[in-house]
Amino acid sequence: MKIALIARKNLNTIKGGDTFVIYKIKEYLNNKKILVDIITKHSEFKEDYDLYHLFNLGDIKNLMFYVKNIKKIGKKYILNPFWLKNEEILYGIFKLWYDFSVFKNFFKLADLFLDEKNIFSIFKTLGRYKRDIKEKFILENTSFVLLESNIQFDFLCRYFKIDNKNLAEKSKIVPIPIFEEFIKENESPITHFDYKDFILSVGRIEPFKNQLIIIKALLELKDIPIVLVGNIYESKKFPYYIKEFKDLISKRENIFLFHELSSFELKFLYKNAKVYCHPAIFEPYGLSILEAAYFGCNLVITKNCGVKEYIKGENIFEVYPLNKEEIKDKILKVYYSEKNHKIITINLSRDNYIEELIKIYEKILNG
Repeated sequence: MKIALIARKNLNTIKGGDTFVIYKIKEYLNNKKILVDIITKHSEFKEDYDLYHLFNLGDIKNLMFYVKNIKKIGKKYILNPFWLKNEEILYGIFKLWYDFSVFKNFFKLADLFLDEKNIFSIFKTLGRYKRDIKEKFILENTSFVLLESNIQFDFLCRYFKIDNKNLAEKSKIVPIPIFEEFIKENESPITHFDYKDFILSVGRIEPFKNQLIIIKALLELKDIPIVLVGNIYESKKFPYYIKEFKDLISKRENIFLFHELSSFELKFLYKNAKVYCHPAIFEPYGLSILEAAYFGCNLVITKNCGVKEYIKGENIFEVYPLNKEEIKDKILKVYYSEKNHKIITINLSRDNYIEELIKIYEKILNG
């Protein structure tokens, strides 16, 4: 069996959770004697793969190239959408464009003639139409949809008006586990960092992850340490976001930014953090939330995430990612509470996940 894992073009240059997951899938499939290549460039596309495994439905322009070519050669593909979208999430995306994008001044000017609700309606109509058609085309033509949560399933059905039964027949929910070596590794202290009981957030520094709102919420509470882990994504589309982020971290004391850490050092942070805060506009899954829960962190997380359905326990709060006061209130509530054990309701075995994936590959190829 020879499999192509097809990912976004900047998978290796702008690393995210999907970078980690896709490379782990390749590693574990290779261990099962399955040939796997990761494709991130159109020039790398070849016709000799048995099956194509596509990731990230939101990367629509890139995926359409591969889907058209896969259909042309009569092969099959499966899809990991890594996708969440509804009216509330669309409004969150609109607010990012409104407040931080290169079109910020245009939106402010338009606000003189239209109220924000009307501007959003125009933005939604213009932004959704062509993307929605292409996204639905990819969904309808895939042989199988591999999902991470029931939330993802429900969002896809409602947003694209897909019959639940039709999607259920060609999909399966297989949650991504915390890969076992991360659990088993010893933690490693970070040089010159001896803090405990801090607020932790892990993820690429960018508008959709929304770490800026943590800093704004706790700007005056300088006695509470904030630790952010992630590379800064200098997006040309959202220049004002990174500018404001850099301005605020330079003004607030007791804030620490680590661009890249080893898994040993990251585990050290999870173990020593009091609160894990993840206020993303949307998070299709949220592997870092699962990792933080495993190590008992109190959680303040976006309501728009898939992984929340697998975590049970005390001191877990879901928040609306644009509500700064709600985020502040919930952080303070759990910051002054003890950490406690969280129940994770999914199988964390790497082998279980890979065996499920292989069964799906074989089902499609033998079908």
